[in-house]
Amino acid sequence: MFFCSSDMCLRPLTESEAASSVSNWTTNGSWDYSKLGSLVTNEVFRRLMAVPPPLPSAADDFMIWSGNVNRCFSVKSPYYFFEEPNHQLAHPCYKLIWKWQGAERIRAFMWLAFQNRLPTNDWRSRWSSASAMCPLCNSQVETLIHILRDCVYARNMWLSLIHPQFLQCFFNAQLSDWFQLNLKRVMGNSGRFSWDLVFGVGVWMLWNWRNKAGFMEDFNRPNSPASVILNSVSLYVITEPQGIVTMPSSISQPKWQAPMHGWTKLNVDGAASVSHNRASCGGVLRDSSGVWIAGFSAFLSCYEQTEEWVLLKGLELAWKMGLRKVIAESDSLNLVNMLLDSEGVSALSLVAYMSKAFMRRPLWEVKIVHISRLQNRVADKSARDFHLYSSFIEQYPVGVRDLVLQDCMGLNSPPISF
Repeated sequence: MFFCSSDMCLRPLTESEAASSVSNWTTNGSWDYSKLGSLVTNEVFRRLMAVPPPLPSAADDFMIWSGNVNRCFSVKSPYYFFEEPNHQLAHPCYKLIWKWQGAERIRAFMWLAFQNRLPTNDWRSRWSSASAMCPLCNSQVETLIHILRDCVYARNMWLSLIHPQFLQCFFNAQLSDWFQLNLKRVMGNSGRFSWDLVFGVGVWMLWNWRNKAGFMEDFNRPNSPASVILNSVSLYVITEPQGIVTMPSSISQPKWQAPMHGWTKLNVDGAASVSHNRASCGGVLRDSSGVWIAGFSAFLSCYEQTEEWVLLKGLELAWKMGLRKVIAESDSLNLVNMLLDSEGVSALSLVAYMSKAFMRRPLWEVKIVHISRLQNRVADKSARDFHLYSSFIEQYPVGVRDLVLQDCMGLNSPPISF
């Protein structure tokens, strides 16, 4: 919850404003933009817009525990809360690293790299006389993101592995968002291996080559690093001390399924940048043949409750379009569990409560289903790429054409160019 106090205002409050209640700053169930826009800073206004006004029909306010994703208190959650002063355990990338299906030593490396806790020259120069420059290109400071992505050697390697349509977001993301992006999305131009596996092995070997070049005089980096990475993935995935890890197969991977005749499928997803405190969301409505009915995307004021917001916006769009049999799919297991739990009302945010109330409207049927991110690629793409264009998308954009066609044909391979 975001709280706004009088010291956040751009001017002193009048006597009537100081004595006002929340309802005086709303109109037709929404915040009154004309009143608030001239009273508070843009940052405060943006954060306030991310919180819906209290609803008369909602239950009374209650205390929740923010140390858990399900907002319910447990004995272990305060331990983690106080062990991590920056509360980084809440970052979704931790779960992605934990579930990474590869060698434990690479998983541990990614854990440290994501937190930027590896001894680069930039780090060493802060407490010693060592040079901060990259010894390979000798043109930029050797930060971790420089070693793993931006140095000319690493950059050329990734250029041969990344699908062209993802190059801009790949090379512009900050370190933490970069890890999350690559562990969650299919960004490679080859279907030989799962992209998160290629990425994990890639960053680990780049770091090891950098270390060997610094401590072994006779070591030379491979001339074709991309080929070495692809040829080495199976070595770091199949061979595990605990046993054999089965490689992901295109046959066993889940695919998007069209709904039954007479039903409409709503796929929704949110994309958040924790470091920039901003988010976007997107969704798509398709019929029983997989044909695009409509889509939507929007910029959200705050990354908090992104998944809750996108589901509510999708349900509102489906209702306005007269669609009365809807299967809503999300890859957020926590959100789906909250909405399906008939006794878990106390853990609902106000936005989730609004979605649950919306689903109970008469004269329509809504089913909420959890799916994998591979089944949610169109919504994910819409959330990340199209919020700048339009909030309502009547015809599917060129950028999602490949994914829509693949879903119709029952394919789950990486996007291809036409």
